Amino acid sequence: MNLFKRSFLYVIRKKRKSITLFVCLWLVASTLISGIAVKNAGLTAKKTFSRQTGSILHISSDSTDLVGDGYGSGEIPEKAIVNIASNPNVKRVNNNLMAYAGLTSEKMVTRPNDKEQYKEQVLQVHGNSYSDTDPKYTAGMISLKEGRHITPKDQRVIIVHQAFAKTNHLKVGDKLMFSKDPVRNSKDKTLVEATIVGIYKGKTVQKSNYPYEMLENTAFSDTQLIKDLYGYSKGKAFYRQTTVYPKKKADIKALKSFIKKQSIDWNKYQLTITATLLTSYAKSIDVLNQLITSLQGGMLVVSIILVMMALLFWIGGRTHETGILLAIGKSKAIIIVSTQ
Repeated sequence: MNLFKRSFLYVIRKKRKSITLFVCLWLVASTLISGIAVKNAGLTAKKTFSRQTGSILHISSDSTDLVGDGYGSGEIPEKAIVNIASNPNVKRVNNNLMAYAGLTSEKMVTRPNDKEQYKEQVLQVHGNSYSDTDPKYTAGMISLKEGRHITPKDQRVIIVHQAFAKTNHLKVGDKLMFSKDPVRNSKDKTLVEATIVGIYKGKTVQKSNYPYEMLENTAFSDTQLIKDLYGYSKGKAFYRQTTVYPKKKADIKALKSFIKKQSIDWNKYQLTITATLLTSYAKSIDVLNQLITSLQGGMLVVSIILVMMALLFWIGGRTHETGILLAIGKSKAIIIVSTQ
């Protein structure tokens, strides 16, 4: 009987020992493979995040200071934005501002338990140079269902929620007539026309106190529409926040210094760079990878000890068989190989 056959028969005969050893080896292999997979996923995520974000500069209000009227307006002068956009290190600039648009013929989406009838029918409109950069889109809270996103070339266009579109029987291409912002520009009765270029979907995460705070009554537009709702004259607008996207090989230090020289109230606003967020993000991944490496090393040492103990016990259980093989003249080398 050759050594392979004897080993096979012993494995079948000693089922508990064989299953125990198999489970140990399986757990060790699974742990090591899982650790490698997690490390690779972390490295891939770090590279992807770095490639997608790069160094992005954000001009936003300090949370300790109230800017504008506290309802979505801002204090970043348009002149400063124009100067920043003209810098040779800048690829593009995304400006953000929020306004309320008075509905003239459409109705807000209401909740089933809303008993109060609201006299003011308004939409909360968020203006961006690039609508796909709005935090609600980038965070995955909402997604575009029909139509397209807004770009800087657009003027007086809007993206509405699918519930608002359904309530008012609207579709892409339809036009809406808005009255000026009732909070900041209620005296101006001039109407503003906007064209629907997209319909998005998504649900309100937090419970809203009023219908106009609901996501269903929130729209996204270009910045020109917001200026019209506010009643800003050309070149006299004020933005809530601005995101600056540098060119690939831009001098970030020089660009930061240039932005800091603009006529922006830096007591109320702060300039942050996404690269600092990337550093923190990368550090977290590195710490996780170090932890996984340590666990893998510990698991490998423990697994070697367990396997050696299992094999020693296994060999001990075959003492009688070893004696018989020696008695019939089998060499020690063959016996050692057959007991593994």
